[in-house]
Amino acid sequence: MSNAIRYDSLLVRDLAEELDRRLKGALVHSIAFDQGARRVYLRLEEFTLIWDLDPGRGGLARGPVSREKGNISVMPGSRIRDVCAPPDERMLEMKLDAESVNAGMTRSLVIELLTNRWNAFALGPQRRILSILRTGERAARGQLSGDTYRAPRLSVRVGARAPLSLDEWLRLLLPPPPRERRQRLLESVAWVSPLNADVIVGEAGSSVEPEALRAAHDRYLAIVGSDPRGPCLIDPEGVAQPYGTFVSLTALPEPGLLEAFEDALRRRGRAPPPTPGTLAEEAADHLLALIRQSERRMHRLRSELDGAAEEATTRRRMADLLMSQLHNVRRGDTHVDLDDFSGGQIRVALDPALVPSENAARLYDAARKRERAARTLPRMIERAKQERASLIALLERVRSGDVPPGELQALTTVPARRAGRPRHQKPLPYRRFRTTGGLEVRVGRGSASNDELTFHHSAPNDVWLHARDVAGAHVILRWKEREANPPARDLHEAAVLAALHSRARTAGTVPVDWTRRKYVRKPRKAPPGRVAIERARTVFVEPDEALRTRLRWDPLEEIGG
Repeated sequence: MSNAIRYDSLLVRDLAEELDRRLKGALVHSIAFDQGARRVYLRLEEFTLIWDLDPGRGGLARGPVSREKGNISVMPGSRIRDVCAPPDERMLEMKLDAESVNAGMTRSLVIELLTNRWNAFALGPQRRILSILRTGERAARGQLSGDTYRAPRLSVRVGARAPLSLDEWLRLLLPPPPRERRQRLLESVAWVSPLNADVIVGEAGSSVEPEALRAAHDRYLAIVGSDPRGPCLIDPEGVAQPYGTFVSLTALPEPGLLEAFEDALRRRGRAPPPTPGTLAEEAADHLLALIRQSERRMHRLRSELDGAAEEATTRRRMADLLMSQLHNVRRGDTHVDLDDFSGGQIRVALDPALVPSENAARLYDAARKRERAARTLPRMIERAKQERASLIALLERVRSGDVPPGELQALTTVPARRAGRPRHQKPLPYRRFRTTGGLEVRVGRGSASNDELTFHHSAPNDVWLHARDVAGAHVILRWKEREANPPARDLHEAAVLAALHSRARTAGTVPVDWTRRKYVRKPRKAPPGRVAIERARTVFVEPDEALRTRLRWDPLEEIGG
């Protein structure tokens, strides 16, 4: 994160005001979300605004004009109406002309810059989400395409609407010791952040004199006040952080914040984006397609579930009324008004081609279907949610470079139009678990799979485990450190899995041997699963079935076997 652009609410406020001033009325050709690279492309008449929302990089820059079609629907002739930011928040919104937007078209683009969960949302009418840049549970707060957008919890710090007066300032900061004033400011006062807190506090962080606090208040007003602005680079010879106002004597003035961002990227020597077409990029594209398909399925299932129980009750009630008053209904009627059990009347639509009893039977069938949906759809939604979470976790591993080439090759063959298990796909030779410490554990599926796991789906420094002197699964605890052994708890949990996947699973205590995978070899002409190990150590564990259930985590179960 040391080479990442940092955002605070003050920078976002100033950036929103500059973009509003410079882009108001600009014609929008298209908006594109590059989910693999985590970039937003806003293609305008004069340039393309490129927003890098990878928290490890960040940045804002202008690119050449492009007429390429985006992947988010924008009505031709749409223009930016305004750009705004909520007070003391790290998010901004670009709104398009309402009169130029129809159903399904974008009304606004929301950019969220919260901690390390940077994200972008394209919103349509009634603030319905049309597209999300990052679909992770934390990044999107569980929101899906089609949902109504929910903004993050708003700031409750004081001074968001108007700066604190001197009296308010002194009441807040006189009581705590000087060394605690910086933290009090960060927690309680709007617009204060690690980017400006030290400058604001100054000598008040070490002096008990009220005059030091008065001087700090003057600096606070100068920095967070609405005027004047001073786009600049903080520490231009170091991290080159863009900012909207001067907070140091070494700050380098810039013509505007856009120029400050672009100058910061040049000074940081930002690495070019990943080359498209690599195996990892192809795997990520397939996973993103599967995630989007899973989200569409969840949205459809939720729509079907909404009102299912109430609709079933209504249809059954109509059928009961119809059966109790068949003598009042004639074949050929398109509807009938029936006396309700509560003393009122209810109108029931009929199929004129059916006799009254057949219309009642059809209503009973519809009621049973809706009752069945109310029972089964929650389980289907939960399975779809788990599938989506597994796919997202796998996508994060692909992006972090933690997936071996063999798995990447398998992922690129997963049909993007099918979220279920492909029948032709060869299963992976292991099941996946996660220790409570977050380490991945791979457990072989059988003798032949054991060899495949050990010698083709593990790294030399990974930890290899096997229950001693009994048939069982090879177990791999993923571990990158050469010099240090994994934490004792993670090693113990992996050993329990090795015991549970062996013929000693019913024993009270099981010895489990472990060593680095590089010390495991395959003897010549040895049968499947038979290996020789060196430098082995032994741990003694008790098989615990409940632990296996808690640690189970296998995103490839749904898409790769």
